[in-house]
Amino acid sequence: RGLPTWEEPEALDLPPSPWINAFPWSFLTSLYHVWEGLAAPTDAAQAPTAPQQHLTHSTLFLPVPFDPPICDTYTAPSYPGEEEEPQETTDVYASSYGLQRELRLLAPHLHIPLTPDGDLTDAEAQRILDTSAEDAPHPLARERVIWLALFEAARLSIRHGAAIVIE
Repeated sequence: RGLPTWEEPEALDLPPSPWINAFPWSFLTSLYHVWEGLAAPTDAAQAPTAPQQHLTHSTLFLPVPFDPPICDTYTAPSYPGEEEEPQETTDVYASSYGLQRELRLLAPHLHIPLTPDGDLTDAEAQRILDTSAEDAPHPLARERVIWLALFEAARLSIRHGAAIVIE
């Protein structure tokens, strides 16, 4: 397909990030719903330009720039002793660059200010976490925390050449 090659790093020596943590799948789904609502609003002038949809189509992001996400459909083998018939399965591979781009488009809709270069300051990242823990959190606190975790994951994926896997 003409995609850039990517070699998985053998090891990563990264300090733990305070902004990447575990979260329930329903939190991720909440962010997906916000994104999908913005990608197909009734007023097209209000929508971010998001034809590729890296954010909602994958749980595996590769640190390679490509569009659109790649769908790989295959028949999953059945294992000896299983009674089930082989089933068709589709894996979707998305780009960490595409994920980062879409998260930048989503940021203003979640009231997350970015620098002119599209980065997030440490102070703003901490504010997102702090306001999510308040007695009266931001109305989109759940989505903002997930946005922060994905944004940091995309940044580190691109910087260190590591894939992002969401399970």
